[in-house]
Amino acid sequence: MKRNSRHLISLVLLGMVTLSSFSDYFSMSTVTAKADTVNSTILAEKGGTYWLTKEQKHRAEELTSVFENSTTELDYAYGENLGDGRGITCGRAGFCTGTGDAILVVKKYMDKKPGNILSKYLPALTELENNRIQTKHDQEDVSSLDKIGNFISDWAIAAKDPDFRAIQDSVVDELYYIPSAKKADLLGLKLPLSRAELYDAIIQHGNEQNDLDSIDSLIARATEMSGGTPRSNVDEKVWLDNFLNIRKACLSYCYKEGSREEWADSFGRVDVFKKLVKDENYYLDKPITIEGTSWDGMVVP
Repeated sequence: MKRNSRHLISLVLLGMVTLSSFSDYFSMSTVTAKADTVNSTILAEKGGTYWLTKEQKHRAEELTSVFENSTTELDYAYGENLGDGRGITCGRAGFCTGTGDAILVVKKYMDKKPGNILSKYLPALTELENNRIQTKHDQEDVSSLDKIGNFISDWAIAAKDPDFRAIQDSVVDELYYIPSAKKADLLGLKLPLSRAELYDAIIQHGNEQNDLDSIDSLIARATEMSGGTPRSNVDEKVWLDNFLNIRKACLSYCYKEGSREEWADSFGRVDVFKKLVKDENYYLDKPITIEGTSWDGMVVP
């Protein structure tokens, strides 16, 4: 399933806006009471009132696993060069060698088990990360890894180790689940489906500042379109619908040229969330049968 730039106009039609940052927008128009902001942050640190339950989180993770790896089982051993400008994509949440998260997994594994099968790649991963920071661009080149060994195969071998799988879980929480939950707290999102959507979006779009494809940019544009957030009394279902439309437009034609073809193949993950809205499965308390996308017929129990 391949697409092209025919969807560029959708970005314009959806009212794309330019905002300096998600946090700046909040400070201007949505978080109006300092005390409320502080209280939300404290709740977020502890796990707020509306954070996903264990069962809801598991279902959200299974759904994202379908999108990332075409299976409801968390695929810790997965590895592939998708040609999306991010290097090798690997593990249960699609960690990438060119975006700064795969190296974090490898570093934590090194701390736990020095001299493990992935340790030999750390110098090359560090060089890629330094280049990413310096250029402010994802790194697609994996030739330095290929000179050392078969990174994909070695990652799969490491994934047989329960400690390595546990590290992947902890990095997902650290980089994606907890940040997305804190953003949801600031937005005033209460519905588990809204929170699951932010979690899926942050995994795919990332959490980089000043990135027009990142989750904060999507949030800012959806907030602008909605005239505020649920915290400022905007109907949460309206805000969620606008966020889904903005995200689908971004996937159809994103700013990062290297990611356009791959992302254009994946806008069906937004359609799955739209179907959940249509089915009013706002609490993720029913099995999810995926229809009409690349994952047609798959069931999240």
